[in-house]
Amino acid sequence: AMLAPFPMAPGFGDDTLQFDGTLGEFEFTTQRVGTLTRKPYPPNSGNVGLSIWKWPHADWFQAVIDAQGNYYGVQRMPTDKIIETVVKINRYGLRPGFHISGDRALDLHLQAYEAADRDQSIKDKRWVAEHNGGDDAEQIDRLAKLNMLVSIQYQDGPMPEWIKHGLIVSSGTDWPAFDNNPFSSMGWYVSRKNPRTGDLQHPEWKISREDALRWATINNAYMMFKEKQTGSIEAGKLADFVILDADVMTVPEDRVKDLHPLATYVSAHKVYAKAGGGF
Repeated sequence: AMLAPFPMAPGFGDDTLQFDGTLGEFEFTTQRVGTLTRKPYPPNSGNVGLSIWKWPHADWFQAVIDAQGNYYGVQRMPTDKIIETVVKINRYGLRPGFHISGDRALDLHLQAYEAADRDQSIKDKRWVAEHNGGDDAEQIDRLAKLNMLVSIQYQDGPMPEWIKHGLIVSSGTDWPAFDNNPFSSMGWYVSRKNPRTGDLQHPEWKISREDALRWATINNAYMMFKEKQTGSIEAGKLADFVILDADVMTVPEDRVKDLHPLATYVSAHKVYAKAGGGF
């Protein structure tokens, strides 16, 4: 009833602007008052959720608290309603790209995705896990068995393991929450230096420049069912490309985050040129 009046349907649009039937950034949990985690928050963590859960609130907005009073974050819908919702989304031919913050939140989403898959297979529908590719082998395996895609920006995780398990990962900027330059997030993947602080974090989670470039290009096209039209420079595809101020494959890894375009082309038409850039 909610969706019937919409003039758009999956596939509405063209190569410039398209509605693909994805429900994005919807949250069954919410990072705003407490990312849903397997381990409780320390009592002195300062998380606003530790106070908010004590306030009067709707029945559907539930803090997850154990018998000892430990706080694990917020769940905005009962689990049975979450499963029912995801199953219905699948039956209507839509695709969820839910905002998943925290390992326990991913457990909850996987439970719903697996229920939808049992009802009607999702394995060829390229469903998307937004912001979270799994923190351990068990979660990554479950995503892989569902042929789930992972959409990542500045979020963290064992990125080489995602690749090893065959997950197709796409990258972006998470703008306006972060810098709108996609090379800033790519620099994070290849150097493991925090883009805000410069601190080295989990260097064992570095990925190659080739993989980072693939995440930003052909994998994004695959997520949109557009891998035969765009995402790589090949005969017969749309000529969408940028000319950069340095070679992403050879600059020092610390410089990847600072790359910018001298020119941008869409379908072979120049739509941007930096002043003095030579194009």
